[in-house]
Amino acid sequence: MSTVIVVVGVLPFLWSAALYLMRRFSVRTPHAPRDQAEKSFLLLLLAPVAVGLGVLAVAQLFDIHLSLPLPLPQATGIDGGFVPAGPETGEPARVYPDLWRLWPLATVIAYAGVTAVLATRLLHTQIRIALTCGRAAPSLALGAGVRVSGRTAIALAWGEATILLPQPLLALLSPVQTHLIICHERAHLTRRDPLYFAVLAWLDVLMWFNPFVRAQTRHCRLAAELDCDARVTAAAPEMREAYAESLIMAVKHAAGHARQCVPAAFSPAKSGDYRMRISEIMHPVPGRGKTRLWLIAGGLLLVPLSVAQLAWSQGPATSVAAVTTSAPARFFTVMPVEGRLSSGFGMRRNPVTGEMSQHDGVDVATPIGMPVRAPASGRVTRADLAEPWFGKVLDIDHGNGLVTHYMHLGDFEVKVGDTVAAGQEVAKSGNTGRSTGPHVHIGVFENGKAVDPVGRIPLPNAG
Repeated sequence: MSTVIVVVGVLPFLWSAALYLMRRFSVRTPHAPRDQAEKSFLLLLLAPVAVGLGVLAVAQLFDIHLSLPLPLPQATGIDGGFVPAGPETGEPARVYPDLWRLWPLATVIAYAGVTAVLATRLLHTQIRIALTCGRAAPSLALGAGVRVSGRTAIALAWGEATILLPQPLLALLSPVQTHLIICHERAHLTRRDPLYFAVLAWLDVLMWFNPFVRAQTRHCRLAAELDCDARVTAAAPEMREAYAESLIMAVKHAAGHARQCVPAAFSPAKSGDYRMRISEIMHPVPGRGKTRLWLIAGGLLLVPLSVAQLAWSQGPATSVAAVTTSAPARFFTVMPVEGRLSSGFGMRRNPVTGEMSQHDGVDVATPIGMPVRAPASGRVTRADLAEPWFGKVLDIDHGNGLVTHYMHLGDFEVKVGDTVAAGQEVAKSGNTGRSTGPHVHIGVFENGKAVDPVGRIPLPNAG
């Protein structure tokens, strides 16, 4: 889960922060945003999220094909889990939760909770607008699709062909100014902005934790308004002053009637946005081409970011490439389970059969219910029941040919395909299979060959 958060959340967040801030501080004089450029820049900010989801899917498919479980040993060579004389208990040990390891789950729960609240508010707002438009009275005198209502304080375009005008505002505007506002809203309908603004509103909901993406969606809305303003003034350049006055009157009328994420031409926004719109209406400035350079540079920088996401999506196991079989002890840093070392690696007399046999691992005597932790990061490739001899078995592929193997476990805390971090709890100790007492069998395999875990993995002292 932590890998998903980093690949889809943290890395895209850092990317959007760096790109947005560099673009902002590289521009000495703020200029009016241009519609197509702002849309492209928003897509560039969001691209790592799509890339992250893609590489996670690729990594999952890659892992399904290449991470295969180890074959279990022959039954004649197994041990029954010899436990030296000493007190034994079948009672589960008291295990205290590791709160730090709960942060991925806590993060997901917090994100889902806030998103649900914001989504409910937005959906409620959109339903209110739809109901207001449906109940508004059609005005044939103002044109097809125009409706008038006393329950709204702002003019807005809605759906595919509806324009909603506030009745009190019409009483303040001249017929010419009313016509200009209607032309502005028809420009929104031509551009299909009601749908576009709805998409931006839902992006704000999903990306509520990212102020840089939300700032860019505001730029996109402002750029759309400026484009509609430009279409109105291009059709009637002699009416620039009257159009600017109508905007000022609409803003004053809408003061105190803010609606979150309303897809409207004169919806409440920052005062600087209105000043910029009025300035562009009266004194339009030609667009500048610097944003195109940012888009090209951002597209090129997206390549190494995608590589980083792909590397991280492989889970911590990708870092194992630097590990060699001559020094695995520096790689395994966490003791899998606490207890006492009760049986070593190599030839010994099997406590169940009484015959001499090879013991491909070590046994750690420990009470039932003790946490079994991953000694290093990796992926779970086996988590199943292998009765009657081995009980519950779990394998973790750590990459570079290193696999750790656990038998006679209790409950599993992970499933096949999960990525685990060093120290993460993967199971509980148990007494399953042919066993003479509660214990965990721990094996280490290098390139498919069993090796002595002693000296390679942290283990408790012998009892």
